[in-house]
Amino acid sequence: MTPTSDRPVKPRSIGRAQAGLWLQYGYLLCDVLLTSQVTNDSFGAHLLTAAGPGLALLMFLVGLPALGIGAGLLTLMLGDRIAGARTAATLACAALAVAACAVASVSPAPLTTFATALPWLAFQAMTVINLHTPDADRWFTGPDAVAPEP
Repeated sequence: MTPTSDRPVKPRSIGRAQAGLWLQYGYLLCDVLLTSQVTNDSFGAHLLTAAGPGLALLMFLVGLPALGIGAGLLTLMLGDRIAGARTAATLACAALAVAACAVASVSPAPLTTFATALPWLAFQAMTVINLHTPDADRWFTGPDAVAPEP
């Protein structure tokens, strides 16, 4: 007989949302390190230099690790069913999407910059969609808080 656990099984949508957080961070890091070597109009490079060219190195050394730490903390919070984790992840995705669009709009080549941001925006959409499924609702509120699906 296999022992049963009191801990509920994490739904796939939560696992996908957690993966989406890490994919966002990974894509931003790769865009900053790789795409900016090919084109001067990658959104990651513009995002880092948005505060000014003098602060770009500081953003690279402090901002990127801070985003990685944020992704890690949100991933842990989502897995542990912490109440505000879903709201925090949704707000973070929305803020980063607005930042990418704002950076693209002031870029010298906005279409190129926006094109390099599209995969990142897709990862954010994937994350938010997976955080707001019925399975995710049950994960955060418990089995009785959501009406049964027809």
